[in-house]
Amino acid sequence: MMKKQPAKTFEWLYPFGDLLVRFQEELRQALSRLSSEELAAVIEACKQVTESNCWWAIYEAAPFVQRVAQEVLATKSLPGKSGAHEGTGEERDRRG
Repeated sequence: MMKKQPAKTFEWLYPFGDLLVRFQEELRQALSRLSSEELAAVIEACKQVTESNCWWAIYEAAPFVQRVAQEVLATKSLPGKSGAHEGTGEERDRRG
């Protein structure tokens, strides 16, 4: 039989969950500014990360970044979504 966790146990974690949600939203906004090609490059780069070829923070972030980038790319790929053919970041900057 499993012991029931006291409610206070999870209350300690709420502030950290809130930080994660805010970070995910900032990450999603940053990734949304990238073209589909740039997102594909980010996803591929995340797949190349190993414990021994990068900074530890990149290694820890890569699976999370990859998941969010895949979500953003899937959204951009939906028919009728603006931004599906928006060009590179540099092209968007020139257009304003």
